Amino acid sequence: MSNLGDVKMALGGTVANGRGGEDTVDQLTDFFVQFTKPAADSMAADATAATTTGWTNPFDFSLSVVNGKVVSASTLTAHADNNASITLQVDDAANGTPAAALTWLTSTAGTGSWAADTAEANTSRTAANCTVLPGACLHYAIAKNGTGVVVPITHFVIRLRRI
Repeated sequence: MSNLGDVKMALGGTVANGRGGEDTVDQLTDFFVQFTKPAADSMAADATAATTTGWTNPFDFSLSVVNGKVVSASTLTAHADNNASITLQVDDAANGTPAAALTWLTSTAGTGSWAADTAEANTSRTAANCTVLPGACLHYAIAKNGTGVVVPITHFVIRLRRI
């Protein structure tokens, strides 16, 4: 744990005690990263390989991916079998293969159908892949299941926490 982590724990146990503790302190220090998938898929079967978001951890300490939301520029119809698995991925700061931290599954059991300009929370989080080392990059990828679905222009907002 970093010095900042120690301070957050201390504040959570003293100043914020009775006011939400460390969760309240996290709200003071969490921040977000925003980026956009710039174009809709041209066909339902079009997958997207790991693509950098253009954001790199510029700090000298690690961060944790807490959660994320996506906002679509247009509608997307969910389907049990023909859908998309959209992942936010984190690399190892050494050109290693990015690993999925957050996932949005556009199935009827996942996010369901999307309405334009309506936020959708991630459907799963893989904690083992959520540490963003100094110099590590965020990426997104889209895999298709069955015959797929067209993923429209999509805006991502990712919540990060200093650890």
